[in-house]
Amino acid sequence: MNENLWKSRWSKDQIKAMLMEQFDSFWKLDTGIPRERLTEVEQAAGLPHAVIVSGLRRVGKSTLLAQMAHKLGKDAFYYLDFEDDRFLGFQAEDANDLYQVLVELFGERKVFVTDEVQNIPGWEHFVRRFMEMGFKFYISGWNASLLSRELGTRLTGRYVPIELFPFSFGEFLQFRAQPIPDLKRMTTADKGVLKSALDAYLQLGGVPDALKYPEFPLLRTLYDDVLYRDIATRHHLDAISALKELAFFLIGNPASLVSFNKLKE
Repeated sequence: MNENLWKSRWSKDQIKAMLMEQFDSFWKLDTGIPRERLTEVEQAAGLPHAVIVSGLRRVGKSTLLAQMAHKLGKDAFYYLDFEDDRFLGFQAEDANDLYQVLVELFGERKVFVTDEVQNIPGWEHFVRRFMEMGFKFYISGWNASLLSRELGTRLTGRYVPIELFPFSFGEFLQFRAQPIPDLKRMTTADKGVLKSALDAYLQLGGVPDALKYPEFPLLRTLYDDVLYRDIATRHHLDAISALKELAFFLIGNPASLVSFNKLKE
């Protein structure tokens, strides 16, 4: 029933237009600075396994996939963004029809780059089936839906997990176009400049969008999304006040050792 609903909602021409729009937008995406994790993604290219890039919201997972896609070449992959509302109602059973449209539009390719695949119920089934036919998958998703524990039951032994974090200090310096000095030959001025940059990094953090648009409260929005959507909603928690107090305690004591009993008290 769901399959018919999705296929009946859009004509083949509309689906082709969506796929073209997604591909063009992805290819034109600002790839920013090369991420340190890109090396790991490249090393996994020769494996038959799916590459699963997970991480906090807004840390640059799509950008990392775009960087890899540019290494592959424009004619080497299909791109699918399952966050697109036009995929609402799409089921794993619709994958064959979607693949047929992709071939008609782009020709035969052996690599899929997908964003937010966790939005598709049963996504692991069509991914596994296509992998068995020789396809390579690069997949992104946020941690709350792509936990290693869950993936172990979905793609057992068939994926390479890569967790992406906010900018490291080195990436932070690259983002600010600030040269990294030779640590073995630093002058007093070099040390002062580097210390100033470190202070800024510790205060501002490494979330790319928050650094790019400092005039907006993006970190607050991210914090609320993680706390209320990724934790409270996902785990059906009603004690929101207790969750807020716990989060405040942990953030306020970043260097303290904690235990379950201590937190419970």
